Amino acid sequence: MSTSQSDPPPSRQLPGDLIDMALRLGLLAFLIYWSFVIVRPFLAMLMWGAILTVALYPTYAWLVDRLGGRRGLAATLITIVSLLVLIGPATWLGKNLIEALPKIAELSDLPLTWHFIGRLQANKTRDVAASFDWVHSVDRKRIAERLDEHRPRTRAPLRVLLQVRVDETATHGGVEAAELPALADAVRALPRLELRGLMCMPEPSGDEASQRVPFRRLRELLVDLNGRGHALDTLSMGMSDDLEAAIAEGATLVRVGTAIFGPRS
Repeated sequence: MSTSQSDPPPSRQLPGDLIDMALRLGLLAFLIYWSFVIVRPFLAMLMWGAILTVALYPTYAWLVDRLGGRRGLAATLITIVSLLVLIGPATWLGKNLIEALPKIAELSDLPLTWHFIGRLQANKTRDVAASFDWVHSVDRKRIAERLDEHRPRTRAPLRVLLQVRVDETATHGGVEAAELPALADAVRALPRLELRGLMCMPEPSGDEASQRVPFRRLRELLVDLNGRGHALDTLSMGMSDDLEAAIAEGATLVRVGTAIFGPRS
């Protein structure tokens, strides 16, 4: 006589990937707590650097692909991203200047290079000149003179880029191309500034051919200035949506934010 057995009740075990994620988050919380309670800040930064190296490797591989195999540039961008994650939100670079300055001061003993990117107001030039190594957005002689005046004599000359308006619809400021040579000559004469190149922020465009037009224009303006006796070597152009076009036209610095951190909320 055969007996029938009912099926065992369905397992209530959690999926393995969920358990793994919970364990990882628990370990991460443990590291966060003890790194800031017991471990010295510098050692904590080293530990977090190792964690971020693993966490950001897929982003590094994506950047290498986007940058046409330029691993050095990708590594530089990842280093910047890692520091920003350790220090705080990336938005401080453009707008939250006052909140960022104490964080810059806290890391003054580390060999870091600070770039100011964003519209520069005259009443902020003292803070910028004292705290940053590069300024990407000089577009007026008055701003340059104030940066020169406030640059501490104990520090190396402030490296600056001239922001140029490369299309008629640009809303981000910039010197007109016709006025660029005069501004470049004025900045070169200031002893506490070192003119290194040009920067632009063109209006967004959907296709690469259109994106390349303003970047090509900026490169041509740099070549023209060098023909007038300057020795410029830096083109700061290209962001998350158009970095390929900028690199194709000779960018030496690209400003990637949204592609890594996501859109601003």
